[in-house]
Amino acid sequence: LSDRPWAWQQLAAWLDRQTWPKGQVRLTIGDTSQNEGMAAEIQAWIATSGYLDVRHLRFSVADDPQLADAPRRDHAAEVTDAVSRGWSRLTRDLSTAWALCLEDDILPPDDAIERMLRAVNPAVDAVCAPYLSRHSTPPHWLVFEKVSGATALRDVRLGSEPKGVTRVAGSGFGCLLCRTQFLRNHPFGPHGNNPWYDPSFFQTQDLHVICDWSLKCRHYSGPEVWV
Repeated sequence: LSDRPWAWQQLAAWLDRQTWPKGQVRLTIGDTSQNEGMAAEIQAWIATSGYLDVRHLRFSVADDPQLADAPRRDHAAEVTDAVSRGWSRLTRDLSTAWALCLEDDILPPDDAIERMLRAVNPAVDAVCAPYLSRHSTPPHWLVFEKVSGATALRDVRLGSEPKGVTRVAGSGFGCLLCRTQFLRNHPFGPHGNNPWYDPSFFQTQDLHVICDWSLKCRHYSGPEVWV
């Protein structure tokens, strides 16, 4: 969570709507907002949420808590460093077999958890739900594909996406279900020829990743503003 109270409020409402047994969920909230009022809201929600195992981790990843909403192309290195610090902090103590990574500006369909888990089989290492980038022209999905002859992964362009469940090369971390063994020990950050932490995660590991294209998420830039 960055310093976006509106994002926390809609995420909390999404968590309230979940029908998955709350006693089977270990919920970790990474709060990088540096906002005391927002932290108090989170604590109040935890107290009445019904989730039995919740950790509210407060830590700083950047001097500016508004960095997540700064122009991305002008602050690419800073954003990658900050988000890498966040995921490194959140993934080191994972103890479940699988983890759902969910960013605060992404809102999946209400039944996404169950549908993503149903897509899992012994050969699958990760399942992603697609969402559009807020920072690209023309629009593209933050779902990656391999291109013959290229070393870097490429984003799937809007309009060229397939239907159903397909194998992909990776995705952003906005809504990603992944085996924790690949998250715990990964050195998050840019690697090789890619300046972004998320394609680097998949380029440095040989994972079997699938995307359920029917699970399209909203990617918010403000209250009631999304792509």
